[in-house]
Amino acid sequence: MMRARWTGSFRVLIGVFLSLSVSFGPWTPCARAQSPSVGALNVTVVDPSGAVIVGATVTVAGSEDATHAVTPAPIKTSSTGIASVSGLTPGRYTIQAEFPGFEIRLLKDVRVRSGENKQVAVLPIQKVETSVTVAQDKQVAAADRQGPSFGTVLTRDAIEALSDDPVQLQQQLQDMAGPGAVIRIDGFEGGALPAKAQIRSIRISRDQFAAEYHSAGGVSIEIITQPGIGPLRYYSTFRLRDGSLSGRSPFVPAKGPEQNVNYGVGLGGTLIKDKSSFNLNVFGTNSYETPNLNVARPSGTQSVALGIKAPRDNLYVNGQMDYALTLNQTLRLAYNLSRVTNDNLGVGGYDELERAYSTENTVHNVRLQHFGPLGRRMVWRSRLQFFSSDVDTQSATETPTIRVLDAFTSGGAQVSGGDHSTRINLASDLDYVLGRHSLRTGILLDGGWYRSNTAANYLGTYTFDNLQAFQANRPSNYTRRIGDPNIAYQNLQSGIYVQDDIRVRKNLTLSPGVRYEVLPSPAAAPRCEAVSASSMTGWRPVPTTRRYAWMASVNRN
Repeated sequence: MMRARWTGSFRVLIGVFLSLSVSFGPWTPCARAQSPSVGALNVTVVDPSGAVIVGATVTVAGSEDATHAVTPAPIKTSSTGIASVSGLTPGRYTIQAEFPGFEIRLLKDVRVRSGENKQVAVLPIQKVETSVTVAQDKQVAAADRQGPSFGTVLTRDAIEALSDDPVQLQQQLQDMAGPGAVIRIDGFEGGALPAKAQIRSIRISRDQFAAEYHSAGGVSIEIITQPGIGPLRYYSTFRLRDGSLSGRSPFVPAKGPEQNVNYGVGLGGTLIKDKSSFNLNVFGTNSYETPNLNVARPSGTQSVALGIKAPRDNLYVNGQMDYALTLNQTLRLAYNLSRVTNDNLGVGGYDELERAYSTENTVHNVRLQHFGPLGRRMVWRSRLQFFSSDVDTQSATETPTIRVLDAFTSGGAQVSGGDHSTRINLASDLDYVLGRHSLRTGILLDGGWYRSNTAANYLGTYTFDNLQAFQANRPSNYTRRIGDPNIAYQNLQSGIYVQDDIRVRKNLTLSPGVRYEVLPSPAAAPRCEAVSASSMTGWRPVPTTRRYAWMASVNRN
């Protein structure tokens, strides 16, 4: 009985086991087939501060063969700044995030695995490039006395294209401005030109009847300088040209030596931050050449390179320093040295070796300026200049000159002495602006002391028409300069002026002015006084520019 019950229970257990096997057997493979095999990507888009960006566009694209076919549509970020992309095949992708006002962000070769993946895209702020052109009204500019209608301002590129040599630079500016142009450096006339590195601007002014100028009807070249700014900067230059690069004269069998050396060094920058700056330049030229002699003497002709050198040495030193007295008031000190020496001049061609002479020209120039605003409507500028020039000439031999036409010239050069001058200039200008009026008034004081002892042909010159007359001792002409070559005089001049630029209309400016000058003379001569009144009109009817000017002058002795 007990055995029968156990047998029945066993059968029930087997039946339950078989039924469970039948029921769960097919389910297990199905569950294994539905395990995760795709990936989901959550991209959070933020700005540089870390704040989420809502509404940014996120684009996901495959970057390898296994994922290249996956091209989900672009998705916008939600209110939490997250864009979710699902159904991605595991592999590498490129994520692009963009939003207006930000630069596009690319995340390359992002690996996506099965299941959930997270990435953060930081969008940099987009750079803003804005171009603003500020220009003066054409009619206003045409009627402006300081505008382009009354002058030409050289660009920075044009200034850089000019010569580094002060002599050539001055000649280039004179050629551009025309004959008779007056060069002013920081308001001063005379003196050597500064180094090109010190030049801030160059303006060729055709404001011919301004009351502030002593001479009317001319063109002026206004050069404005500046000391070094920013950190200390240093430059040097060296250029050598040897005689081997030049050809031989066809009139001599052998070429003599020659050489040209150009050099320059400069240093400039800030001495005291926001207080003082300076600029110092030293440059020059050392050169020499061999003169060629081509003469005909009674003994025969001679064409040869002489065994001497004719050196030419130029030295220029320019220094400038600015010092801020206050926030708006500036003091500027400048010094210029120019020294030019020439030896063995006057030799070559028909002139024999004994005709040599030498010259030396030395110029010292010291300038002191003070400028700055006085209140909101006035600008004051004062300047003081000291100028000294010495020119000396000396002959190699002191003998009379013998000149045979078309043959040779012998004897001394007969030049000696020189010119010596000292000048002091003091001036002060005040600009005042009130409504339509732009007034300028100023005073000036100029003093000069001059001395000259230049002498020439003081031993006499014999001139012969040909070699036959020379051999017969029959000169056709004899000249000699006699007298005392010493001359000394002084000149003092003072003046005051006032000018008003009146803007009548946008295209019409009137510039009346008056200038009074006094020229004291020695006791034996009467004093000279001069009063000049000037008026200038700037008018620009469309589309041309016209200017009218007149000047009246009254002199009284």
